[in-house]
Amino acid sequence: MHKPHKKVRALIGEINPAIVKNAAAFGTYGNQSEIGKQIKELLQEQGINVLGEPFVCKGDSVGTGNKGHPDAKDLDNAKEFAGKVVANLMI
Repeated sequence: MHKPHKKVRALIGEINPAIVKNAAAFGTYGNQSEIGKQIKELLQEQGINVLGEPFVCKGDSVGTGNKGHPDAKDLDNAKEFAGKVVANLMI
């Protein structure tokens, strides 16, 4: 409810920053469009560098009007985001 799922928070809490140096933050949301920012902050709290700004898009969630998301446009945007992340890693 208005924050990353407890499983996502637990997973991020288990990341070893000595092994994982960089990460990309992304997610879908029902009513919480700030989810990407929150995931980015959790990663940074672990000492992990977050590449660029988070990618977020609507996700199909009961009672939100997001039925059918992520849709084809969302997926195209996600592919573009992934391409930018990879390009940043190559620098």
